[in-house]
Amino acid sequence: YGPAWSPDGMQIAFACRWDAGNAIFVTASEGGEPRKVFDRKGACEPHWSPDGSQLAYHGCDERGDNCGVWLMLAGGFEPARLSTDLSDTTPTWSPNGQQVAFISSRAGNWELYVVDVYSKAETRLTEHAAADVAPTWSPDGSQVVFASDRNGNNDLWIIPASGGTARPPGGRCPPTPGRWRG
Repeated sequence: YGPAWSPDGMQIAFACRWDAGNAIFVTASEGGEPRKVFDRKGACEPHWSPDGSQLAYHGCDERGDNCGVWLMLAGGFEPARLSTDLSDTTPTWSPNGQQVAFISSRAGNWELYVVDVYSKAETRLTEHAAADVAPTWSPDGSQVVFASDRNGNNDLWIIPASGGTARPPGGRCPPTPGRWRG
Protein backbone atom coordinates (compact mmCIF):
# COMPACT_ATOMS: atom_id res chain seq x y z
CA TYR A 1 0.00 0.00 0.00
CA GLY A 2 1.46 3.29 -1.15
CA PRO A 3 5.22 3.14 -0.68
CA ALA A 4 6.68 6.65 -0.36
CA TRP A 5 10.28 7.88 -0.26
CA SER A 6 11.26 10.31 2.48
CA PRO A 7 12.41 13.69 1.12
CA ASP A 8 16.06 12.89 1.91
CA GLY A 9 15.79 9.50 0.15
CA MET A 10 16.98 7.65 3.24
CA GLN A 11 13.68 5.98 4.22
CA ILE A 12 10.60 4.44 2.64
CA ALA A 13 7.19 4.44 4.34
CA PHE A 14 4.64 1.78 3.43
CA ALA A 15 1.54 0.09 4.83
CA CYS A 16 0.79 -3.59 5.39
CA ARG A 17 -2.10 -5.61 6.75
CA TRP A 18 -1.44 -6.08 10.47
CA ASP A 19 -3.55 -7.92 13.04
CA ALA A 20 -7.12 -6.60 12.73
CA GLY A 21 -6.13 -3.49 10.79
CA ASN A 22 -3.18 -2.03 8.95
CA ALA A 23 0.18 -0.72 10.05
CA ILE A 24 2.55 1.84 8.61
CA PHE A 25 6.19 0.83 8.52
CA VAL A 26 9.39 2.72 7.73
CA THR A 27 12.49 1.04 6.38
CA ALA A 28 15.90 2.31 5.36
CA SER A 29 16.16 2.69 1.60
CA GLU A 30 19.52 0.87 1.72
CA GLY A 31 17.88 -2.16 3.32
CA GLY A 32 17.31 -3.49 6.80
CA GLU A 33 14.41 -4.45 9.03
CA PRO A 34 11.22 -2.40 8.64
CA ARG A 35 10.15 -0.56 11.78
CA LYS A 36 6.43 -0.36 12.61
CA VAL A 37 5.65 3.27 13.41
CA PHE A 38 1.87 3.12 13.61
CA ASP A 39 -0.96 0.61 13.55
CA ARG A 40 -4.61 1.41 13.33
CA LYS A 41 -7.59 0.26 11.27
CA GLY A 42 -7.46 1.60 7.73
CA ALA A 43 -3.94 3.05 7.96
CA CYS A 44 -2.55 3.07 4.43
CA GLU A 45 -1.11 5.22 1.64
CA PRO A 46 1.48 7.16 3.66
CA HIS A 47 3.06 10.24 2.08
CA TRP A 48 5.95 12.24 3.61
CA SER A 49 5.74 15.97 4.22
CA PRO A 50 8.41 17.92 2.27
CA ASP A 51 10.48 18.45 5.43
CA GLY A 52 10.17 14.78 6.46
CA SER A 53 8.62 15.59 9.84
CA GLN A 54 5.11 14.23 9.16
CA LEU A 55 3.22 11.58 7.25
CA ALA A 56 -0.18 12.09 5.68
CA TYR A 57 -2.13 8.85 5.32
CA HIS A 58 -5.60 7.38 4.96
CA GLY A 59 -6.76 6.12 8.34
CA CYS A 60 -9.36 6.00 11.10
CA ASP A 61 -9.53 6.70 14.82
CA GLU A 62 -8.83 4.07 17.52
CA ARG A 63 -12.34 2.60 17.21
CA GLY A 64 -12.17 2.39 13.41
CA ASP A 65 -14.44 5.43 12.98
CA ASN A 66 -13.85 8.92 11.57
CA CYS A 67 -11.88 7.66 8.61
CA GLY A 68 -10.32 10.04 6.11
CA VAL A 69 -6.98 11.74 5.61
CA TRP A 70 -4.93 11.97 8.77
CA LEU A 71 -1.53 13.41 9.71
CA MET A 72 0.99 12.14 12.24
CA LEU A 73 4.55 12.89 13.21
CA ALA A 74 6.94 10.74 11.19
CA GLY A 75 7.71 8.59 14.24
CA GLY A 76 4.05 7.56 14.50
CA PHE A 77 3.00 10.05 17.18
CA GLU A 78 0.13 12.52 17.51
CA PRO A 79 -2.29 11.29 14.82
CA ALA A 80 -4.82 13.98 13.92
CA ARG A 81 -7.68 13.88 11.43
CA LEU A 82 -7.19 16.35 8.58
CA SER A 83 -10.16 15.79 6.25
CA THR A 84 -13.87 15.28 6.84
CA ASP A 85 -15.13 12.27 4.85
CA LEU A 86 -14.48 8.55 5.26
CA SER A 87 -13.83 8.15 1.51
CA ASP A 88 -10.99 10.72 1.53
CA THR A 89 -7.81 8.93 0.48
CA THR A 90 -4.54 9.04 -1.50
CA PRO A 91 -3.03 12.10 0.21
CA THR A 92 -0.10 13.93 -1.34
CA TRP A 93 1.70 16.96 0.14
CA SER A 94 2.19 20.25 -1.66
CA PRO A 95 5.87 21.19 -2.14
CA ASN A 96 5.64 23.93 0.53
CA GLY A 97 4.02 21.56 3.08
CA GLN A 98 1.00 23.80 3.61
CA GLN A 99 -1.61 21.74 1.73
CA VAL A 100 -2.50 18.13 1.05
CA ALA A 101 -4.29 17.02 -2.12
CA PHE A 102 -6.46 13.90 -1.94
CA ILE A 103 -9.31 12.14 -3.71
CA SER A 104 -12.80 11.58 -2.34
CA SER A 105 -16.03 9.98 -3.49
CA ARG A 106 -18.13 12.11 -1.12
CA ALA A 107 -19.92 13.67 -4.12
CA GLY A 108 -20.78 10.30 -5.69
CA ASN A 109 -17.66 9.77 -7.79
CA TRP A 110 -13.91 10.32 -7.37
CA GLU A 111 -12.97 14.01 -7.33
CA LEU A 112 -9.85 15.95 -6.29
CA TYR A 113 -9.73 18.09 -3.16
CA VAL A 114 -7.08 20.15 -1.38
CA VAL A 115 -7.04 20.79 2.36
CA ASP A 116 -4.98 23.44 4.16
CA VAL A 117 -2.88 21.73 6.84
CA TYR A 118 -3.29 24.58 9.35
CA SER A 119 -6.85 25.88 8.87
CA LYS A 120 -8.27 22.55 7.60
CA ALA A 121 -10.20 24.51 4.96
CA GLU A 122 -11.05 22.22 2.04
CA THR A 123 -11.29 23.17 -1.63
CA ARG A 124 -12.85 20.93 -4.26
CA LEU A 125 -10.66 21.06 -7.36
CA THR A 126 -12.62 18.94 -9.85
CA GLU A 127 -16.29 18.46 -10.58
CA HIS A 128 -16.80 15.99 -13.38
CA ALA A 129 -18.80 12.79 -13.92
CA ALA A 130 -15.55 10.93 -14.65
CA ALA A 131 -13.23 9.50 -12.01
CA ASP A 132 -10.45 11.98 -11.22
CA VAL A 133 -7.65 10.26 -9.28
CA ALA A 134 -3.90 10.12 -8.49
CA PRO A 135 -3.12 13.78 -7.71
CA THR A 136 0.49 14.93 -7.94
CA TRP A 137 1.74 18.48 -7.35
CA SER A 138 3.86 20.48 -9.78
CA PRO A 139 7.32 21.31 -8.35
CA ASP A 140 6.28 24.93 -7.68
CA GLY A 141 2.93 23.90 -6.12
CA SER A 142 0.85 25.96 -8.54
CA GLN A 143 -0.78 23.03 -10.34
CA VAL A 144 -1.96 19.48 -9.74
CA VAL A 145 -1.72 16.77 -12.39
CA PHE A 146 -4.14 13.86 -12.15
CA ALA A 147 -5.49 10.92 -14.10
CA SER A 148 -9.05 10.94 -15.39
CA ASP A 149 -11.15 8.79 -17.66
CA ARG A 150 -13.17 11.81 -18.85
CA ASN A 151 -12.17 11.06 -22.47
CA GLY A 152 -12.67 7.30 -22.18
CA ASN A 153 -8.98 6.64 -21.38
CA ASN A 154 -6.98 7.23 -18.22
CA ASP A 155 -5.42 10.41 -19.56
CA LEU A 156 -3.51 13.09 -17.70
CA TRP A 157 -5.11 16.41 -16.82
CA ILE A 158 -3.74 19.53 -15.11
CA ILE A 159 -5.69 21.92 -12.89
CA PRO A 160 -4.57 25.03 -10.97
CA ALA A 161 -3.99 24.18 -7.29
CA SER A 162 -6.44 26.92 -6.35
CA GLY A 163 -9.14 25.41 -8.60
CA GLY A 164 -10.34 26.32 -12.06
CA THR A 165 -10.55 24.59 -15.41
CA ALA A 166 -8.75 21.30 -15.97
CA ARG A 167 -6.86 20.89 -19.21
CA PRO A 168 -4.94 18.06 -20.83
CA PRO A 169 -1.16 18.67 -20.78
CA GLY A 170 -0.88 18.25 -24.54
CA GLY A 171 -0.47 14.49 -24.63
CA ARG A 172 -2.50 11.43 -23.93
CA CYS A 173 -1.95 7.72 -23.52
CA PRO A 174 -1.44 6.24 -26.99
CA PRO A 175 -3.57 3.28 -28.03
CA THR A 176 -2.12 0.06 -26.68
CA PRO A 177 -2.26 -3.14 -28.65
CA GLY A 178 -4.06 -5.97 -26.91
CA ARG A 179 -6.53 -5.84 -24.04
CA TRP A 180 -4.83 -3.56 -21.52
CA ARG A 181 -5.46 0.18 -21.59
CA GLY A 182 -3.61 2.53 -19.22
